[in-house]
Amino acid sequence: MTVRVLIVDDQEPFRMAAHMVVDATDGFEVVGEAETGEDAIAQVEALHPDVVLMDINMPGINGIENRYGAGVDNIMWSTDYPHHGNDWPYSRKTIDDMMGHIPRHERDRIIGGNAVRIFGLEE
Repeated sequence: MTVRVLIVDDQEPFRMAAHMVVDATDGFEVVGEAETGEDAIAQVEALHPDVVLMDINMPGINGIENRYGAGVDNIMWSTDYPHHGNDWPYSRKTIDDMMGHIPRHERDRIIGGNAVRIFGLEE
């Protein structure tokens, strides 16, 4: 099975780097890119990706606000080293600050549950 990835970020250099990483990873393919959260909604509807790699901090509709357009089951959170404010040992605080207002079951899927399902890591 090939995992279909949509890359959403307002910074072109990141989209290019993410595209290269996905292209170099067996079993994954980039099916589209979007520069805004608004464009991501249209891309999700048209392309039906398995994973949406989306920036949380974007102008307009950001990654967390867009979780219903992208699909909560399609979003996985990760840190983007070397941004010192988001990385360990601050990851939990960052998650609480960015996602503390969303329902716990959605947050659990975004920060780990979806990765477990998509990568087949269930016990």
